Amino acid sequence: MNQSDPWAPRTERGPHRGYALLGGVVAAVLGIAAAFVLSGAVVLGVGGFGGQLGLIPTVMVLFVTSAIGLGGTGALYLSLRGISPVSYVGIQAPGLGDLFWAVGGYVAALAIVFGAGVLLTALNAEPETTNQAAELGMQNPELLLWLVPLSFLVIAPGEEFLFRGVIQGRLREAFVAKLAIPFTAALFALVHYFSLTGGAGARMTAIVILFFPSLVFGYVYERTENLAVPIVIHGAYNSTLVLLVYVTIKLLGEAPA
Repeated sequence: MNQSDPWAPRTERGPHRGYALLGGVVAAVLGIAAAFVLSGAVVLGVGGFGGQLGLIPTVMVLFVTSAIGLGGTGALYLSLRGISPVSYVGIQAPGLGDLFWAVGGYVAALAIVFGAGVLLTALNAEPETTNQAAELGMQNPELLLWLVPLSFLVIAPGEEFLFRGVIQGRLREAFVAKLAIPFTAALFALVHYFSLTGGAGARMTAIVILFFPSLVFGYVYERTENLAVPIVIHGAYNSTLVLLVYVTIKLLGEAPA
């Protein structure tokens, strides 16, 4: 790394920009493909058992297998390059400074999303789309509560390991941070297209909104060099959104007719 400029490319490992871009895109595509294949196998397996597992256990298993697909792809990619995944991504228990970054990142991510929501409402342009898991949760509110621990323990770790730890890390070998962070954020947002419902236009609007919290995750990771910090922010961000949906459903359900 260029010690005089910590935001400069980390050229000691793989400075070729073309290879870095290709590696990042391939890792993202293969990670999502692996997540879908594993999740599809679970769906077929559950169907083969007559669907006796139940909705909540099935959703939990789907998220776990999806995280395995994402994280496993990232670990395999690094292993093929002869790199230790743990040492490469940098993860340890957060220190006091990390916790300040975590709180600040959490507040910033939510402020961006709520600000975007207010702007879209003012423009009368709210996208008619939602996350598939949230849609299931609206029909089965108890599922939303399970998404909180899943966000911290499964969803955020799997996604952050692949996108921030592996992909952003790979891009930082050849690009300055101000390019690597938004490119990773764009990849991260785009792959969520498949987990959204609604038309293409509505999905793209949601993806544009998601791009900005993803910038926060990437920026905080760059500043702390500790993957645990964006994992905490991501998990808290997801949990807050699903809990708001849960509270809204309960309030509407208990409101007088």
